[in-house]
Amino acid sequence: MPTVLRGSDNMDSAKAFGQNQTWQDKTASRVAKTQYLNDTGKPITVIISFNVVAGAATSVYMYVDGVKIISVTDTTQDYASTFTIVVPNGSTYEYYDQSTTSPIQRWFELR
Repeated sequence: MPTVLRGSDNMDSAKAFGQNQTWQDKTASRVAKTQYLNDTGKPITVIISFNVVAGAATSVYMYVDGVKIISVTDTTQDYASTFTIVVPNGSTYEYYDQSTTSPIQRWFELR
């Protein structure tokens, strides 16, 4: 089925989400409790996978522009999870956990 754009059909595809963006493994360069800025000129997608050991990390959060948008809390059992967020251009984002050792397994960004 053809795509129909309403209004102006002069869309700049270079600015479209996903266009001219690639998945980048940021696992080695990203850490918890650090605020990062999306200054790419486009929204980005951030995917973080983590494994939590009971008692080692009681809460795990994601923030965008200082607003807690994801929260997982479980002190009774081990668990694995993945956060996926879209970060608007010009916004800050931060992964936060209450852990003595980082539960982050992988951190990827489409940017």
